[in-house]
Amino acid sequence: MTDRIVFLSLVCGLFAATVTAHAAAPSIDGVWRAGDHGQVLEVNQNTLRVYEITGGSCIEAGTAKRRSRSAAGETVFFSESLGAWHITADAEGLLWLHSRGIYDAKLQQMPALPDTCGKVADTQASNYDVFWRTFSEGYPFFSQRKIDWAGVDKQFRPQATGTTSPAELFGILRQMIEPLHDAHTSIEAKSIGQRFEGSAQNPRQPDGTLAGRSEKIVRQRYIHGELRNYCHVLGLGSKPSSGSLLHFGLLGDSIGYLRVDAILSGCEKELDQIFRAAAELKGLVIDQRLGWDGGNDPSGQAIELASRLTSRDYLAYSRVRGSTPQPEMVRASSRPGFGGRVALLIGRASGAAAELFAMASFGREPHVAGVGDRTQGTFSEVMRRRLPNGWSFALPYSSYLAQDGRTYDFIGIQPEVPVPVFPDEDLKAGRDGGLETAIQLLKQAGR
Repeated sequence: MTDRIVFLSLVCGLFAATVTAHAAAPSIDGVWRAGDHGQVLEVNQNTLRVYEITGGSCIEAGTAKRRSRSAAGETVFFSESLGAWHITADAEGLLWLHSRGIYDAKLQQMPALPDTCGKVADTQASNYDVFWRTFSEGYPFFSQRKIDWAGVDKQFRPQATGTTSPAELFGILRQMIEPLHDAHTSIEAKSIGQRFEGSAQNPRQPDGTLAGRSEKIVRQRYIHGELRNYCHVLGLGSKPSSGSLLHFGLLGDSIGYLRVDAILSGCEKELDQIFRAAAELKGLVIDQRLGWDGGNDPSGQAIELASRLTSRDYLAYSRVRGSTPQPEMVRASSRPGFGGRVALLIGRASGAAAELFAMASFGREPHVAGVGDRTQGTFSEVMRRRLPNGWSFALPYSSYLAQDGRTYDFIGIQPEVPVPVFPDEDLKAGRDGGLETAIQLLKQAGR
């Protein structure tokens, strides 16, 4: 009888503790600032309203409806325009946000929405001010670009007046950011049919013709057997083998060749097939010279591939948004992978996810040999914002620090073995000097 009483007491105690824990879970209703990301959330029961803020403006970005709330306390809101927004509570009761454009931002409660919400007029002066302030408060690379943003303001602010036409305002905004030479900047003015996209300084982007010629040379001269295509999707534009993200073949009996155009969450099984086929090889060439579309999560794609190439965990890099670096680890995957020698082909078209993978490979053992030309220097995720007149614009809002504490934004990653990428003389001769160098390095390392 005594044992039964003790047992019931324990059960009641556990039940009471569970009820207390759930009762103590923080309410998500209210107004919240999302870390240093220039966004404020207003949660009212089943509705999430998102605002984009600067020191002088607050513009509504859209609303999302509650989709679910898990037993673990995660609440998910969703809309077609905003995507999915996840709000969770940690062990200390603090609320955190994860969304398509924000990673692990701590939510800080505010007494009310900023006074400027709903009060930003659609004038040329206010459109200019929101644009300038957003870059002033969020763009991380003015020093690397050697741009005096306050000086830019002195030059262009007086030009945004009541008599400035929409076309003239678009020209002003373009002149402000074009000297940044940043491929992650853009302006879209649908009301006047105008769009500007920034570009890296002096890149050599392989167009569809060049990409097709280079792939044909690889297939015909170097691949033994067939270069197989994996992970088929639509919308890859001018890249060769359009519709395929991964391409794998053999460069002889002991070396494999893997070209990566992108990695999506649905490609895990295809990667399993590739790495099972590569298990007995002595070397692997990974080719990123045609670029790598990182989508909304370039870091996730880079980590996914790096995790297949290691048997130990290590620091990939630290992601910096605002003032707090967030370490990103490469965790050894339990799925099929490759532990042998790797040579990495990179070039001016290698940006975003391709560069992050190159950075993540710094800590890999055995050492990854870089071959080719320096990368773009465009690591950051993209922050998309709105102006009072309905135009949209984009800018990078994060930076990445390698294991040595350096950032390679703007300057790019320089390979240890420089080799021209797709020079005209190689294309005319039907050869690939970079690939030949990578093969030779792997053969020498295997001796």
